[in-house]
Amino acid sequence: MKSRMPITGGQLFWITCMFDLGMAAFVMISPTIQRVQNDAWISLAISGLLSMTAAWIEIRLSLYYPDKTFVEYVNDIVGSWIGKALLASCMS
Repeated sequence: MKSRMPITGGQLFWITCMFDLGMAAFVMISPTIQRVQNDAWISLAISGLLSMTAAWIEIRLSLYYPDKTFVEYVNDIVGSWIGKALLASCMS
C-alpha cells in the first residue's frame, strides 16, 4: 500500500541528523566538556560533522536499496561475515 505522504530523502536526512545531534547533546556534552575543557567546541563540531556524514551515507544507501532493510543491504555491500560482525558491533 502506497503512503499518501512519503518521506523524501532530504526529510529523512534531517530527521536522522536532528536525532543524532540531539542524542549527542544529551549524552556526550558533559563528559566531553570535563575532558577537553576549553576546546570542547572543536570536539562537538567534529562529532556533529561525523554524525551528519553517517546519516547522509545511511540515507543514500536506504534510497539505493528501497526494498531492503538496513541489515540486508549492509550484508549485500560488505559480505555476510563482515556484515554480521559490523552489525554486531553497532548493536552492542
